[in-house]
Amino acid sequence: MKSIFISMLTCLCFTGYGQTKLISYKSHSGNISNFRKAIVNNLFDLHQSNFGLVTSYNTKVDTVFKVNGHLVVCKITEHQVDGKISKVVYRKDTLSLASSKPYIKLKDEKSMKKALLKNYRGVNFNKLTIIDKNAH
Repeated sequence: MKSIFISMLTCLCFTGYGQTKLISYKSHSGNISNFRKAIVNNLFDLHQSNFGLVTSYNTKVDTVFKVNGHLVVCKITEHQVDGKISKVVYRKDTLSLASSKPYIKLKDEKSMKKALLKNYRGVNFNKLTIIDKNAH
């Protein structure tokens, strides 16, 4: 009996915290005659809040440089996306000798993309450029 009472009380407490626009407007402004005008003109600034939506990132590898036959440098572009592109970050990833061995002998774009997919999961390789500094 005690546990049923506590669970019912808990449910009632959680539903009591819901706040509508009307309750918010009354508690902060108090004048109900201006409430309709505020709704029609969208004066609540709800567009400024993302309500906890997760910011996602669109990452793509633009260019792969092969330098001195033993070094691979990837130029990576990262777009921060939350409804629109808001911030672009450029970064460079230099692979060490051990981790770049699978890429050194690869010449064509298709095999390079396949090898890079193992290290860079979820990355876009649509327009990949391979630059070999040793090829003359």
